[in-house]
Amino acid sequence: MLRFVLVVFLMMFIVTGQVFAHGEKDTTAAVLLGLTFPGGGQIYTEQYTKALMVLGGVTVSALMYGAGNDEVQIVGFAGFAGTWLYGVFDAAMTADRINKRARFGHLMEFDGDRITVGVDPVASRNSLGTIVSLRF
Repeated sequence: MLRFVLVVFLMMFIVTGQVFAHGEKDTTAAVLLGLTFPGGGQIYTEQYTKALMVLGGVTVSALMYGAGNDEVQIVGFAGFAGTWLYGVFDAAMTADRINKRARFGHLMEFDGDRITVGVDPVASRNSLGTIVSLRF
């Protein structure tokens, strides 16, 4: 079992190292790494603090589940599953957001069905500022 875990960690770091070299974040890779290891998707998207928080939340929930009381075990299981799934969802959304920033060059972008809001920096000879664009 320990060998399996070590092989999975090694594969995760090899895959993330190769993708970091390209600079793009694949949402599928973020989801698969997040499902493989709690916080793996956050490591892939370079959110190391958030990876520690997800791993800590899963650890605390597992310890709660290990407690003898039935009510505490239910809360521990729900916290374990919820924290792990939050980590997977967050990693996918972060990878998508990183790709949008790289693609469009916006500091922030919100895409709805018909509305796009973007914030761009503007620098001229005499001033600095931002442009907020709203497209319908």
